[in-house]
Amino acid sequence: MFRHASVVSVLRSRLTNIRIVRQSWDESNVKQAVETLEGLKDYGVWVDLLRVLNLKPRLVTLEVCGGVLRGVGEVLFEVYEDYIVTACTTIRILAKSFSGVILETLNSGSFVSPGVDLVREERVNKCQTCYHQFGELFAQLTELKRAPGNVGVAVRDAIRDLGVFGFE
Repeated sequence: MFRHASVVSVLRSRLTNIRIVRQSWDESNVKQAVETLEGLKDYGVWVDLLRVLNLKPRLVTLEVCGGVLRGVGEVLFEVYEDYIVTACTTIRILAKSFSGVILETLNSGSFVSPGVDLVREERVNKCQTCYHQFGELFAQLTELKRAPGNVGVAVRDAIRDLGVFGFE
């Protein structure tokens, strides 16, 4: 343990952060866990959460998608290859899951209904947030598309899947 004090310190910090996130995690809603992680800035724990979400994409709602995408944007520029590949996998899964809803909502134009439709306005705002986040990720990915190896393949696959949004 003496020779590995720095590793032990990192692992203890990560365990503490995982416990904090776990306390805020509600199995039916990961929104609070994502919000907690945004405050912690622990990208190792972010990647752990992304791996869970990649295995269970049904846990991510449109409301949570924007927060997850912000975290993915931070993870993309970490030094670890596995972090970047995991982030790209998450981008692909979220793009496939939400592109239809986002594009349909944003392309529906000015839907006229009697009175005020607060639910629709809220959905439009969430879709705009996600669309904007996907656009920022597309720009970040284009900086990494010439990367070699697994990272390059994952980045190019993510860029291809983001093509549904029409980014250039």
